[in-house]
Amino acid sequence: MGFNQILGKMRDSGYTLLDRCRVVVRGHSDRNLMKSRTNGHVLTPEQIRQAKSFWAPYMKRPHVLGHEYYTEKNGLFSPAYIPVDFYYTKIDPYFNDWNAARIVDHKCYFDMYLPNVKQPGIIAKRINGYWYDPTGRWISEEYGWKLVSEVPACFAKQARDSCGGSGVRYLSDPEQMNRFRAKAQKQNLDYIFQLPVKQHPQVSALYPHSINTIRVLSMLRKDEVKIYSMVIRMGRGGMIVDNLTSGGMSCGITDDNRLKRWAYTKTGERCEKHPDTGTVFEGFELPSIDQVRALVKANHCAFPYFRLMSWDFAIDDAGDPVLIEVNMSYGDLDCHQFNNGPLFGEDTKLILNEVIRK
Repeated sequence: MGFNQILGKMRDSGYTLLDRCRVVVRGHSDRNLMKSRTNGHVLTPEQIRQAKSFWAPYMKRPHVLGHEYYTEKNGLFSPAYIPVDFYYTKIDPYFNDWNAARIVDHKCYFDMYLPNVKQPGIIAKRINGYWYDPTGRWISEEYGWKLVSEVPACFAKQARDSCGGSGVRYLSDPEQMNRFRAKAQKQNLDYIFQLPVKQHPQVSALYPHSINTIRVLSMLRKDEVKIYSMVIRMGRGGMIVDNLTSGGMSCGITDDNRLKRWAYTKTGERCEKHPDTGTVFEGFELPSIDQVRALVKANHCAFPYFRLMSWDFAIDDAGDPVLIEVNMSYGDLDCHQFNNGPLFGEDTKLILNEVIRK
């Protein structure tokens, strides 16, 4: 199926223009993967045969662009790598109700959905032009801005349709606040204002200027919640967010809660130690990862319309996992496959058979 047909089906199914644009962007990204290769890695004829044979039951014209890309970046070939275009046009829409996500995937409501999961302190919320205090009480706009202006520093997070850190603003002085307020008053955007999280010193040792978050990809199965991949995301170069699209990097987490050898940027460039702090990644132990796993497994079952979810947790100075956000659709793929290999590992055929209904 071509992209125009895919977009037509998405339109007929009620998907938004933003969703359809995302598919186009991802499609072009996949076709341009080879342009960002660094050493011209070429798969062997046998590897090409294996990849195309693996995907022949699921794609009319199987391609190996993604296999070449991931193998070149991390040195690990597998026919089970998920192509980017297939992931965002088949797998993610199958497991997640994108229409429902437009409403449910809203940062202002995470504290209501997950009241027993620790989250950053709330200062105020603005939803559809209405303001609310941390208890959910309806307040005036002036009082809302007053609450925000009284704290030494806060994060203003766009509550919907934000990605890659683009909708996050750190406000730490009156001038920043005034500029943000003037801009926000011209926009009809939802925001949540939250207190900064004081990060665990062990996590800060990787990079101290951003809140470095644990990204967890989990799937709600018939009889369990299964975690398929975990990475830590870090800022670099003075940036205050850890998002890869903003210039950050990610590193895979092992089953015994340690980091793997390499960290990767958004385009797959890799390094063995953090370029700013010099911290070596391999063997670096992270605190509280078992608690993160437990929280994901205990809470994903509350979202049956979003079977494939991406969770972001910080670890605070008390050693507690703090939920920063949940992505109920359109979660990242590259950071997982760079760091941890094929996204679904030995379950890949099982999952593809469900998606294609074989």
